[in-house]
Amino acid sequence: MYAAYISRQSIHRTQIYISSEERQGLQALARQVGRSQRDLIREAIDGYLE
Repeated sequence: MYAAYISRQSIHRTQIYISSEERQGLQALARQVGRSQRDLIREAIDGYLE
């Protein structure tokens, strides 16, 4: 999904701090839907910025 997005965009690395509960939830969701945590975070940011 994001491979095409990345190839067309300039990508910048950033770091965030999340709670243990947020991390566990993100890991569980990524496993459940078969996607990477990175993809889920990018999708959430994109949705927030719309």
